[in-house]
Amino acid sequence: DVRVFRKPGSLSPVRGEGVIAQHPVSVLLAVLDLDRRRLYDSQLEFARRVKLYNAHTFLDYLRFRAVWPTSARDMYVTVHW
Repeated sequence: DVRVFRKPGSLSPVRGEGVIAQHPVSVLLAVLDLDRRRLYDSQLEFARRVKLYNAHTFLDYLRFRAVWPTSARDMYVTVHW
């Protein structure tokens, strides 16, 4: 039951909103666990936790497969919660 909103324009950005029928802590743990992320994100090719600053802040490296019309992409992401 995800509702999708499309903003008019040449780039057509899209946003989806929905309700996940799980406890927020379960969702957070699933998002933060890089091994579990591969189970629900088929575009994720490689992920590594590069640096752990403390219990709530870390640096991740993510590499994603190319999906038309985009090219493959990689990034470092600082996560703080």
